[in-house]
Amino acid sequence: MTAPARRNILYVQSSSEIGGSDVCLLRLVAGLDRTRFRAFVALPKEGPLSGALRAGGATVAIEPAMHRLSTRLGAAHYVRYALGYPLAVWRLARLIRHTAIDLVHTNTLHALHGFAAAWLTGRPHVWHVREIVLQSRVMRRLEFFLARHFSDRILAMSAAIAAMFGRAPRQLSVLHDGIDLQAFRPHQRTAGVLAGCLWRRPAATSACGRDARTDSRRDAGGPLVRRELGLAEDDVVMGVVCRLDHWKGVDVFLRAAARVPDAKFVVAGGAVEGREEFAASLHALARELGLDVRFTGWRYGPDRIAELHAALDVLVLPSVWPEPFGLVLLEAMASGKPVIATRHGGPVEIVADGETGLLVAPGSVEELVAAMHGLSKDAALRARMGRAARARVEREFDETRYLAAVQRVYREVLA
Repeated sequence: MTAPARRNILYVQSSSEIGGSDVCLLRLVAGLDRTRFRAFVALPKEGPLSGALRAGGATVAIEPAMHRLSTRLGAAHYVRYALGYPLAVWRLARLIRHTAIDLVHTNTLHALHGFAAAWLTGRPHVWHVREIVLQSRVMRRLEFFLARHFSDRILAMSAAIAAMFGRAPRQLSVLHDGIDLQAFRPHQRTAGVLAGCLWRRPAATSACGRDARTDSRRDAGGPLVRRELGLAEDDVVMGVVCRLDHWKGVDVFLRAAARVPDAKFVVAGGAVEGREEFAASLHALARELGLDVRFTGWRYGPDRIAELHAALDVLVLPSVWPEPFGLVLLEAMASGKPVIATRHGGPVEIVADGETGLLVAPGSVEELVAAMHGLSKDAALRARMGRAARARVEREFDETRYLAAVQRVYREVLA
């Protein structure tokens, strides 16, 4: 019996950073069944994402005219975007034809080039919506209209995202991202082991597992990160892992941390384009509060993120706007760590309040202080919640089910 021919998938991504949607794309591309699908990715420029994608097995095309649509870069940005749009779509359409692309998968709602190139070339289009759009009502209406009318399937990362559509389009389905239970687990091994295993898929997992079990002479990843950050093994460490954008609530975290005397604190993540002044203000706030906090910038990328989670005792996600999903919560929970998150958006679908972590009111320093203080002084509670967190991820958010579901969508659309 002849094996089915491999189908070429073009992923369109609007940034080359290492944010939430970027990491989701990395894991999706690396998890494809290589006997059935071949991954091509269009990015606007070289960056941390492009190298990681190539290492994950994708062919990367750089399209400089494919500017990222953003509400924070001013009127000149909109002009540059509009002028470059036709050229970017034409180049994507040329790429689709020259590389015999079978299906276009737009990985974020804000990437508006993929649907047009798919339409021009007659290719099916899957639109993955990973955002809750609050910045601009006009932009939200435009993007939702395009997704409804120019997609064969719409994949919403969470029920909170799907609710934005109001009356759900017939082609819309909710599909939670999953987490690699081999890459993120309690008691991670060293950086060397992780770097070899993090992006490998089930076919190579057994070898990685043997490495992790037999190489017991190596230090654990968590202690390695603690030494790098000047943290003691017996310190209670609480951290935020996110881009330093204003809606992520890092300022709320810092104000709460200043009132929790029994812990040490880490802020892992760097500034985003157009928000550099805000990131600098967080450093100034920490100094003003007299808070000893480790700002790591982008030091811990995808190949070391599991080590970072292993070094934390509690992961905090204090977003003041609703998180579309909260992939970082899954990473921490799979690592056996309790989490604290705000009570809206995707985290409500991830965190079992009082069981795997704690949910607090958005923007409430008082509630966040109470949650952080309670977990900082109770090691038994942290351990119990950490075990429950890992069990919940194993039940509900195993990456293998997510990857199978996405590829099933591809087969259905291509059929």
